[in-house]
Amino acid sequence: MDLEPIEILLRVLGAAAAGAVVGLERDLRGHPAGTRTHSLVAAGAALFALSGALWGGDGTDTSRAAAQVVTGIGFIGAGAIIQDRFDVRGLTTAATIWVAGGIGVAAASGSFALVLSGLAVVVFVLVLLRPLHRLVSRRLSYQDVLVDLVYERGHGTLGPVMQAVDEASSSLKSLTIDDERDIRTRQVSIELSIEHGTLETLQKAMAAVAGRDEIRILDIRLN
Repeated sequence: MDLEPIEILLRVLGAAAAGAVVGLERDLRGHPAGTRTHSLVAAGAALFALSGALWGGDGTDTSRAAAQVVTGIGFIGAGAIIQDRFDVRGLTTAATIWVAGGIGVAAASGSFALVLSGLAVVVFVLVLLRPLHRLVSRRLSYQDVLVDLVYERGHGTLGPVMQAVDEASSSLKSLTIDDERDIRTRQVSIELSIEHGTLETLQKAMAAVAGRDEIRILDIRLN
């Protein structure tokens, strides 16, 4: 492989810049392996890959140098993983370090289309996939419940009802009060979010309130 010095410099700088982009997200989230670590890993990977190719000339199998880079980065990634009793942290950071090395090797090959593809995947997984994952997890773990309540005014009924909501570990999404239909009664609509399998707990908590004399309607249903 015969490269001009300026081209070698551009490839290494491109690897460092791409690695910095990968590490920026880790920095913003307070992880120890951030912009500088990822930038150095990517630049180092590019240097190793380029050195292997330049030393051996055109007949050298450059994949060997890339394979050694992958092995070396494995030790760095392992250092980012922390085991705290039953919890393991740092796996995502270790994965980003590994990807930064791959991007560095791609930059060393001169395929900046491959570098941009790697960056696009990293941005999608770390930035765009996070809110999507939270949304899907919430949809799978929680369900919406509607509580319709009609009671006579002047008995302090809403307080015990909200206490029952709190006892059932429900999350309040909305509360609508209608006083205009009847001056003697109050109609309340409560929208809650509860974990799957806890509807019975909410019903039991509401059962104690339902026995109050002033309550005319207390209906609980899935939304």
